[in-house]
Amino acid sequence: MKHLLLFLALALSSCTAFADTDSVEPNSDAQPDWLELASQDVQSRALLEKALGKLGLHSFDELVNYVTVCDDTKIPATRRGQTEQKWQTITENATESDLRSGKAPADYFRDRIEADRIKFNGLAIRMVEVHPDYVRARFWVEPSICLREGMSMIEQYETFIHELTHLVETDQLAEDDLLAYADLDDYALKTVLSPGSEVDAFIAGTSAQLRLVHSLTDIPVPFRIFFDEDGKFTGDRTAFAKVILAPRPAGMGYRDNTYRKQYQLRLEKTRELEIKTRERVVKLAGLRLKSGNRPAYERLQADLASRDERLRKFDALLDPSVKP
Repeated sequence: MKHLLLFLALALSSCTAFADTDSVEPNSDAQPDWLELASQDVQSRALLEKALGKLGLHSFDELVNYVTVCDDTKIPATRRGQTEQKWQTITENATESDLRSGKAPADYFRDRIEADRIKFNGLAIRMVEVHPDYVRARFWVEPSICLREGMSMIEQYETFIHELTHLVETDQLAEDDLLAYADLDDYALKTVLSPGSEVDAFIAGTSAQLRLVHSLTDIPVPFRIFFDEDGKFTGDRTAFAKVILAPRPAGMGYRDNTYRKQYQLRLEKTRELEIKTRERVVKLAGLRLKSGNRPAYERLQADLASRDERLRKFDALLDPSVKP
């Protein structure tokens, strides 16, 4: 009998961090100004093309369907936009028939995983774990961008390019083991520098704005030493990352205002998922023992030992008084 568990993974949001002013609505019947400006700039147009490919779209106008107006109650007042990315993680169990078929797990799980992808409208898929007795797969679903109301045309354009960079350049299915980070500072620096994260997004959005206005006075003061007036990034990426992470007014405050909470939530959510997976493995081990499949039972017992070790490490990260 097939068992399917669905876990809604943490929806990570990546945001810009500027104060808003006034003018232009994000959506209208005509092509929005921010989309028209992007289509007329060589580098921004290349980003639009990549977005079409990633989302399976055919025209720039279709991108408007992925852009909404921000709910002001859900984003800080200092931020002009947000990219929301969601994942669905599913787990499929093998049957005794699967195990005795002589097939590889990839073969007897393939059709079920594809059916799940279609069911949840997954845009991309990564196999998180492939075990003879079960598999975990992760689907990237329902991406969206929101732009705050009341911004000027230039602000909307910069914000759209910033947020679209998050959506396009991030590898949504990349392996990211939270146990690989030593602490919050390690997580924040490596995350902000990762493809499609804040370093890439701030460079893309700020450069697009400067190619249009050619004035450093319109960008955040901490950024001005990193760009020329034509939008070329002239600085060091790691130094720029540290400015993004640093507290205001010297930086943009992302370490304490974004990554601290994000890191804690991801640790908690991942630990919860590890516990649920462990519970599933315990049940599977019992079924294998009951059916007389001793090799499968012993294999699952070894898997449990490995999971228990991971849980101890998560407990230590969440509570420093606990030894791993």
